[in-house]
Amino acid sequence: MSDNNNTKTVLGPDVKIKGQISMENDAVIMGEVSGQVRVGGMLELTETSRIEGLVIAGGLRLGGQAKADIVAEHGMELLASAQLTGHLYTSRLSVVDGAMFEGHVVVGPNAMQAAGEVMQGVEDFQVDTQTEKFTPVNGDHKSNVNTVPRSLDEILARRRVKTNGQAVPVTVGADDTAE
Repeated sequence: MSDNNNTKTVLGPDVKIKGQISMENDAVIMGEVSGQVRVGGMLELTETSRIEGLVIAGGLRLGGQAKADIVAEHGMELLASAQLTGHLYTSRLSVVDGAMFEGHVVVGPNAMQAAGEVMQGVEDFQVDTQTEKFTPVNGDHKSNVNTVPRSLDEILARRRVKTNGQAVPVTVGADDTAE
């Protein structure tokens, strides 16, 4: 059964985008994206897709190449043609024989909590069409788009420096002032 309000955006194989993409519903990307991709519904990255940066989606099916940090809240499927290099945070993971994955993965009920800890500095942005400047959605005009980490990898790199490369345990209900 199809919901008439649920639309799907399709970006063809000839599309090349540098920057941010934000969509509320489902999407299919067949082309190249360098930057941040946010999709509220299911995102399908076909065999012809090439993604570099940060991907945040409700669900994700990867069939192409991605050098990206990925947060897929409702699950992710790596298809046989998938090639993923990066950090992955998802509640469920399905890997088809032939898929390639290199990186760090957190799967299960605590994955979104781990992703939330990593993404603390990432903000949503909107474009003022009259001035064509990015401003944070929360209205704080002091921030500049260049001050926001461009990927989870950048955030993780900052955390590694602070912890000498050691993993930082995440405890539910931990007191922030405890050492």
